[in-house]
Parts: sequence; structure tokens; C-alpha cells
Amino acid sequence: MEKDRFEIRVSTNIPKKDHDYVKKEVMNCFTDEVGIRFSIILTRSNNICFFKSILNFYDDQDSGRADSVIKVGEHTGKDATLNTSRSKSMCARSMEVSNLDGKVEKYICRSIILDWKNKDDKDYKTTLTISPKKHLWEKNSCSSISLKHPTSVNHVNKLIDNVIKRSL
Repeated sequence: MEKDRFEIRVSTNIPKKDHDYVKKEVMNCFTDEVGIRFSIILTRSNNICFFKSILNFYDDQDSGRADSVIKVGEHTGKDATLNTSRSKSMCARSMEVSNLDGKVEKYICRSIILDWKNKDDKDYKTTLTISPKKHLWEKNSCSSISLKHPTSVNHVNKLIDNVIKRSL
């Protein structure tokens, strides 16, 4: 995978509602600084949309344990949250969604939280969250991911490369 990219990483200490604002401000500062220092005008950037990776991870049984997923009815738009946080032996991929009114409807995964146990520590796990805001679901848009407790910088880079590869 090509490594010519600029990543904006926002701390999880910043409230999620402010992430888009912070990313935009960082990008503006970067663009201004590059312009001033190197007399280069950056006119556009290619943002990666991570939305495609949600279904890719959901369909791949070998890509970690799905701790939580949100599925949306294809026709009704009703969402169902499938959460296995309390039962670490379960995977949310194995849970079924059915309508109480008896109507059959296909549910599509729109958000996923995956975790992997770290080899060194039984209680510690790496968590990847790909969870776009609900108003972006119809646009199939997702411009950020969240990682918690990666084992190393190399591990972070491998996870980000994996998400990008699944998004293209």
C-alpha cells in the first residue's frame, strides 16, 4: 500500500462531537504552514471514506470479535443495536434481527466496534470503532475511525493500513 498520505489523529480525550471541527482546523493550519514555509498551495485533499470498511469488517469473521454493531432496516430505516459487551464469548455478527410485526426485512450494518485480545495481556484488548454519525448513513459517509489500546505504533499503522485497504 502506498504510504504517501497525511493523517490527522485526534485524541479520544476530545469529545466526539468536536472531532470534525478539530480535524478541519488542523488541516487548515497544515495547509497554511506548508504554503508559508514552502510556497506551495494545497488546493485539495483526498479524504478517505471508511464507510465501505464497515461491511467489509462485518462480513469477515476472522477480523476480530464484533463487540457491537448497529444495523439498519433497508426499507424502514429502523436501527437495531446488537451489543455483546457483557458476554465476551459472543460475537455480534452471530446475532439476528427480526421485526416484531413479522415483516421480513434485510438489515445492513452501519456501525461496528471490533476488538482483539492482546497476546501479552488477557484483560487488555485493542478496539477499533468505525461509527459514522447517523445522519451520514444514507450518504454512505464516514471520515474517521477510533483506535483504543493498540500495542505499539507499528500496530496502529497496520490497523490503519488495513482499514484503508478495506475502504478502497
